[in-house]
Amino acid sequence: MKQLLLAVLILTATACGSKETVTLIPGPAGANGTNGTNGTNGADGAQGPQGPAGSGSAEGTTITVYNSSSCQQITGTSFYVKTDDIYTASNCSSPSKVAELTGADDTFWVNTNMLAVENSGGIKVITFN
Repeated sequence: MKQLLLAVLILTATACGSKETVTLIPGPAGANGTNGTNGTNGADGAQGPQGPAGSGSAEGTTITVYNSSSCQQITGTSFYVKTDDIYTASNCSSPSKVAELTGADDTFWVNTNMLAVENSGGIKVITFN
């Protein structure tokens, strides 16, 4: 009985006090929220620096036009031209034909720096120097 009376006195004394301690126990983290909307674009940046100077111009490049139905040698080469065909023989005979340039995109290198291109019923030879 003494123990019961002591317990009641302790509880009464604790309950009558003006100070109480509360301990909070944290729970698990909440779920992430949804993303916000995108912001507006920023202002344009400053202009970049000027690029380096370009390589040399096409000075010295020549274009020679061959518009003949007779067999002609392409100057500076061992090739011959007749109308829009290129040959290896000076008589421009069929067995020596190496190229027929009839379409707008047709080309044939007649030398390391000379390009033959179609030219409306003839051939243009561009020499790159």
